[in-house]
Amino acid sequence: MFIHQKKFRKFFEALESYKKCFSRFLKGYPTPKKAETNLQHALSGVLAALTDSELMTALEEAREQSPDTLSEEFLHSILQDFRDGTKVSKLELSLSNNFGFSKNAAMRIITELTVLEASHVSFEELPSRLEALHATMVKEVKVARELPRREKKKRKRDISRATWSGLLGVGTGVANAMAPPAFLFSFGFMAIGINQAGRDIIGEPSD
Repeated sequence: MFIHQKKFRKFFEALESYKKCFSRFLKGYPTPKKAETNLQHALSGVLAALTDSELMTALEEAREQSPDTLSEEFLHSILQDFRDGTKVSKLELSLSNNFGFSKNAAMRIITELTVLEASHVSFEELPSRLEALHATMVKEVKVARELPRREKKKRKRDISRATWSGLLGVGTGVANAMAPPAFLFSFGFMAIGINQAGRDIIGEPSD
């Protein structure tokens, strides 16, 4: 399902640009320094779009319909819905092409997601969490480049999986702000994706 609203499209385009720049940064293309500069610029675009007043208003209005804390049981049920192919999970997958993920790619990421405990996610805190994830991801990629070939390959794969889960979670959470009936589901999925990225990249515990 393609979303046309301008306030959402600007964010989705920025998120997809970040996704592409991350892939190039991971490969150090065209050069490691240039790739890092491009990725930082892409992050600035994501943060600018995410903190746009019109978009933030829409997100907060949608969030008001959701509880502050999402139970562990509910988060597990979200991943089970994806495994079962329920109607709401299919809607989530149909939104992923708005920010650069095919349904199959999104599903591959989802099958590797886990839930450790109940979670708290705030849109107000989202920009700072994304910045923290970005900064640590960049540092970890630089460290990985110096590892022996086999270890480097594995570490980059882990960083990629964490980054994709974070981007997919954020994109889906924002996308469903325009679909209140499905928002609690996508809000929970965003929490799973962001916390997975935090655990895998930063090593932080889920909230």
